[in-house]
Amino acid sequence: MHYSKEYQKKQIKHQKDSNRKKYALIGEKLSHSISPKIHNIIFDKLGISSAYDLVELPLDEIPDILGSLKAKGYSGLNVTIPYKTEIMKYLDEISYEALKIGAINTIKFQPKFKGYNTDYSGFKMSLEYYGIEVKGKKSAVLGSGGSSRAVATCLLDNDAQSVVIVSRDANMAKMKYPEHETANIKDFNADGYDIVINCTPVGMYPKIDFSPLKKEQLKGAGFVMDLIYNPKTTMLLKYAEELDIPCANGLYMLIAQAICAQEIWQGIKIDNEILNEIYKGMKDEI
Repeated sequence: MHYSKEYQKKQIKHQKDSNRKKYALIGEKLSHSISPKIHNIIFDKLGISSAYDLVELPLDEIPDILGSLKAKGYSGLNVTIPYKTEIMKYLDEISYEALKIGAINTIKFQPKFKGYNTDYSGFKMSLEYYGIEVKGKKSAVLGSGGSSRAVATCLLDNDAQSVVIVSRDANMAKMKYPEHETANIKDFNADGYDIVINCTPVGMYPKIDFSPLKKEQLKGAGFVMDLIYNPKTTMLLKYAEELDIPCANGLYMLIAQAICAQEIWQGIKIDNEILNEIYKGMKDEI
C-alpha cells in the first residue's frame, strides 16, 4: 500500500510526539513564570525531545493532581508556592535532603512519586557563582515558607555563624523553625548581617513597588540576594544598590535548580557550562 509523503510525515511526527516526555510546574499563580523557557532551552541543549507546561491549580486539587498528571503522561513536576510543603503528604518517597529541609520542589514519577528539593543546591550554586563565603557569617532569611527552609538549611550546612528567620510573625516562625532565632520584620535591622536573603514574594511582578524591608532597615548589610527574578531589580535590590551593597536577584538560582531537577528526571550529570551559558543568555532579557 502506498502512502503519501505528507501522510508519512504526519505518522513520524505522531510517533515522535507519543514518545515525547512531559514535565510541568504546578503552583497557584504562574503567569509570571519563565520556567518553561528555561527547561525548553535545557531540552534543546541536551537534544531531548520533551515538553514543559504550566499547571495552575487551587489547594483543593492538590490531593489528586499527581495521579491525574501521571495519567496524562507526565514524567515529573516542579512545585512552587504555596504547595512546597502541602504536597509532601501525597508522595510515596522523599529524599533525605528534602525531609531535612521540610519542603520539596521537584517530583519524579518512577513509577512511585518521589520528592526532592533542588532549591537547596540551586541556592548553594548561586552563592558559589557570586563568590559569597558563608562560613562564619551572620545571616538573615526573610520569610518562613518552603524556599526559606531550603536557604536556611543550606546556610547552616555550610557553617554560617547564625541564621535568623525574619517574618511578619516571629512567634509563628519560631514554631516552624524552633532551631533558629526569629525576628519580626518590622523591627529587623540588617546592620551587622553579612548575608540577607529575601525568600518572600514581596516585590514580585506585578506588585513591583513593594519591598519586604525599608531602605533604612537594609543599611549595614554585607550582601543582599532576592530570590525574585521578575522584575530583574526589585525594590529591595534598588535599595541595596543605592546603599552600595553588593546584591543579586534569583535568576541564577532559578536556572541552577532547574538544571538539578533535569539531572534527577534524566538520570544524568549536566555540566556547569550549560548553566552559565543559559544564565548569560537570559540575564538581560528579563
